[in-house]
Amino acid sequence: DLVRSRGLGDVYKRQTLKIPVLRGKMGERNYYIFSIEPSTLLKIGFVLHRTRVNDSMAPTYQRLLVPSRLKGITKFIDGGGYFPNSIIINFSAVKEDLKVKFTPIKAQKDSQSEFGFLRIPNAYGIAYIIDGQHRVYGYAQSLHKEDSTIPVVAFESMESEEQLKIFMEINENQKAVSPSLRLDLEEDLYWKSSRLDSRMKALRSSCIKALAANSNHVLYNKISVGEDSSLLAFKPFDTALGRSGLIPKATSTQWTGDTDVCIYNTNETDIDKAMKDSRARITKFIDGGYAIADSIMTEEVKQDYLFSNRATFAFIALLGSLHTYLIKINAINPQSSIPDRIAAIEPYIQHLANSLNNLSDEDNRIIKGVLGQGADTFWLRSYQNIINKKFPEYAPEELVEWKETQDQSLQQEGADRKADIRKQLRTLLFARLEMVYGAKWLNNVAVLKNSVEGRIIKEYGDNDDFDLSEYDWKDYLEVSEYRDVIDKNFSYQEFEEVFAINIGLAFKSKKDKLNWMTLISEPKGKKSSALTRSDLNRLELINTHLANFIDAE
Repeated sequence: DLVRSRGLGDVYKRQTLKIPVLRGKMGERNYYIFSIEPSTLLKIGFVLHRTRVNDSMAPTYQRLLVPSRLKGITKFIDGGGYFPNSIIINFSAVKEDLKVKFTPIKAQKDSQSEFGFLRIPNAYGIAYIIDGQHRVYGYAQSLHKEDSTIPVVAFESMESEEQLKIFMEINENQKAVSPSLRLDLEEDLYWKSSRLDSRMKALRSSCIKALAANSNHVLYNKISVGEDSSLLAFKPFDTALGRSGLIPKATSTQWTGDTDVCIYNTNETDIDKAMKDSRARITKFIDGGYAIADSIMTEEVKQDYLFSNRATFAFIALLGSLHTYLIKINAINPQSSIPDRIAAIEPYIQHLANSLNNLSDEDNRIIKGVLGQGADTFWLRSYQNIINKKFPEYAPEELVEWKETQDQSLQQEGADRKADIRKQLRTLLFARLEMVYGAKWLNNVAVLKNSVEGRIIKEYGDNDDFDLSEYDWKDYLEVSEYRDVIDKNFSYQEFEEVFAINIGLAFKSKKDKLNWMTLISEPKGKKSSALTRSDLNRLELINTHLANFIDAE
């Protein structure tokens, strides 16, 4: 109410405030340290929060003032409390008569600092509060807004990007900046960054906000931006764009991956032009994909499979996957217009939308039932699989592998092969121990034996008929324990020739040579990883290698 009650630029009867200050310098930037009455700072201070309405204004990065928090601060102040840390502000004025002016009194011989007076126009809104908004506005209804003074560090004519950096750095170690606001701010923080990867963050942020802000877009007002809450979260869009291939991947200094499939001109030297052109083309392409689905899906289906957070990642990543595929088969090329690209993906999106309209109850239950980590990927693969059934030539490598992990016969074959290998491992390990150490081989694994027997006692010891002698400890070894024994004895040729198995990956270090054992491990407390056909082929290779030594012995 305090902010709304006064107009920007209102000038009070006293035209200029004269405040004693200490002026210092950090790098090339001057700053002022002074103490001021809260009532005065309330008159000249101003806070903007980030919303779509004021998105073009700078700097629009502060959180909303929380009334309950303000009441608590007012009560704290009136009870004798105080805040020893400084308010951070920036004086910013376009008109000359609204700019602050410093008059030095005396320079200090032993310091670069100097005392003086700062003349501040008594005008509302000339000082943006970078940090400390709640502390300042907590004084608005306080009994002490006139008789207290609060410490201030003030900058002058600071660019909005630099103010944003200060705001982010301060809040890193205080109340967390909301994920949506952080991603929103990346456009302002990194648009002009010298780092390629940071600029791509800015581009993703800008594309999402453009999708939400254009009233002609399907996603208009459907995405939460800054402090504005809406149907869809900001983050799934950011994650999906990062993995879609529509925006190139990069390190700080160079592009990585295949830049020909992106909607971004990596050869354009005018960075601002490249960014703006890419934003316009990407948002038009994504909106075109959404418009096709939106025109076909029923309202009920849209709620689940188009306008939900899980659907967001799946649908945008799918658009990127289709775009990459169409370029690879020369159906479109990097010079194709956006309307041509949308026309090229249209048959695929139409089929997806119609299929989702007619999804069986069982398939609907399966897709919606996948929650938590991996759900986004499962939804994307489900969308891709629907399209693959109609267009089998569309078969991204990751989809092929996923379909293999869903093949229960392949998974059972892999489980059987793992069991065979573990049996072979047991036989060969103890045979090789005896080969190296003779009758004293047990001394080499005595500690391990005690540990495993302790585990057996803990597991079965409460049974009335328990008898440790009836348990063979070697039957209860875990793969990690086999590996420890092999690792310990790997310098012996008898061990290396059996247990160094090349499965087509790196094969130089001892770690590389024992890497095959990760394929047969069963992680504790976790569901075992699903196998691909490639994994099964490696298991067959391991099985054959060990079987040859079993036969020889």
